[in-house]
Amino acid sequence: MCIQVTADGDLVGRNECAAVPVVGVCSVLEAELWGVAEGLRLAWDACIRVVLLEVDNNDVVQIVQDKARVSGLHGLVPTIRKLVGRD
Repeated sequence: MCIQVTADGDLVGRNECAAVPVVGVCSVLEAELWGVAEGLRLAWDACIRVVLLEVDNNDVVQIVQDKARVSGLHGLVPTIRKLVGRD
């Protein structure tokens, strides 16, 4: 099964509910990364192993593809890269 995950954490084509963490005041980049992390976590928890990640922020794309160095994102980047690397 393949599922689409949007940057705001939605699983397209599934009716999933999730408790989204309260991130408070943050940058657009952080908000997008939180959505990616939550969407990938939801997909994994739902036993979905093939995911189409839809992101409209080029910085997020570069980060997820491990083509950009970042710091200060509270562990989001390592969490996303770990989720992407799961089998």
